Amino acid sequence: MLKYDSDMIVNRGMLMPEIVLYPSSWLYNAGVIGFLRVLKECGETVENFLKDDGSVEIEESKIEEILKQPNGDGLNPFDKFGSWHRYYIKVTFYDLYNDSNFDEAIKKTIDELLKVRNDLLKKRKKEAVVSVDENKIKGKVEKNFVYADFFTQEELNKIKSLLEDENKTEPEISKEIYEILSKKEKQYKYRKAVAILFPSGGYYQNFFNPSNFRKVNKFLETFKSENFLKIADTNINVNINVCSFCTDRKFKVEPINFMFMSFLFPANSFKNSYWNLDDNNLTNICSLCKFFVIHFHLGMIKLQGGSEIFINAPSFKLMWNLNNYVRTLYGRKEITGTKEVLGISLIELSTKINIHLGRWEKMNIEVVSKYHDKIDFFSLPSDIVDLLTNREIASLLKQIGEFKILNMVLDGEFNGILEFGEKALRDAMKRKSGKDTGTDFINEDIKLKKNKEDLFSFSQKLFKLYALIKSELKKEVIA
Repeated sequence: MLKYDSDMIVNRGMLMPEIVLYPSSWLYNAGVIGFLRVLKECGETVENFLKDDGSVEIEESKIEEILKQPNGDGLNPFDKFGSWHRYYIKVTFYDLYNDSNFDEAIKKTIDELLKVRNDLLKKRKKEAVVSVDENKIKGKVEKNFVYADFFTQEELNKIKSLLEDENKTEPEISKEIYEILSKKEKQYKYRKAVAILFPSGGYYQNFFNPSNFRKVNKFLETFKSENFLKIADTNINVNINVCSFCTDRKFKVEPINFMFMSFLFPANSFKNSYWNLDDNNLTNICSLCKFFVIHFHLGMIKLQGGSEIFINAPSFKLMWNLNNYVRTLYGRKEITGTKEVLGISLIELSTKINIHLGRWEKMNIEVVSKYHDKIDFFSLPSDIVDLLTNREIASLLKQIGEFKILNMVLDGEFNGILEFGEKALRDAMKRKSGKDTGTDFINEDIKLKKNKEDLFSFSQKLFKLYALIKSELKKEVIA
């Protein structure tokens, strides 16, 4: 939900309109979180935009500023990128590919070009062939690297000359070609990003026409502030022109292009995509929400196997922190399932940030899981959320660090924690008296070395955890 505040806020001595965003559908929320990630990369302090009431407040001029493109007719199109264009491409690239992808692409391209050279040398032994067909060079660089259009004629001539030079060794040629290709990082990331975002079947198919992928100026024309901050025509029937996403009518509203939105709305799944909205209501989108929607993929967290998740909540501040924790944890490969994703993120929230969650927020935290056309939702019972957001319990769970114990809490199997602690204590006493403890329990059920080596301390933490949980549950019953 969006509110275009009629009040004004002071900025650099001028009165500037303020846009206030409120949580709405999970699709919209993921788009806003993705947009905030780009803002962070642009050098902004995102926390300044996150308000305690769960909203995001941002000046309209900030959106104009990050989309602003440098002037200069003589500039290379890639030098005309505003901060949004640069970092939208950058974050997309690193989310969907990896750091080594660029160097790997250069190596593959050089290998392909060296094959062209070897073919030329073989032909020279049989016939009077003296040059390389430039189209072959263009074909090879486009196969694994960037569009040939992104090379100057001077660069293409240089590559051609190197391949035709029999006096240079392959390592020498490779080194000089590498110097040319390594300057095309921006071009490479652009090509890889648009190729996954906007083609047929892509995230936002045909929002940016695939026939224009080579025409970077067309990309800049498509993604400029004038296209996303279009003020609505107040003469048109206001009852019709309400955005289905933000329920506002400040910005120009148009019918949803379901070809563009098809990946968000696979067949027969409209109702599964929204809180309190059905497919009959999903008809219009305003220009600003369209801008947020194209950040949807940056709000989702990619997991192994092709699935994506997003932690949804009634507060953007809460969503920002929870999803950031999951990104960090998944980067360390510490999570294995949807239930654990939510549990660990709540523990991180409780131990790192002094934030109070109201009953409504606790009841409406959910993990949205998307795999191809299938969308699933998972949430924890409110009493389990209460336990995980108790700072003392969360801190103790983090100290213990065993997924088996975490899953006992998530599943409400609290007596299992007590039994586990008793087993650990028995083995600790056996170890102290020099008796054989056996290895099954310690080796199979306890994963962390620190817990295996100090069973007594481990058992005491489990007993304390059990007591804290029981005490907290009693408080809830009394309340």
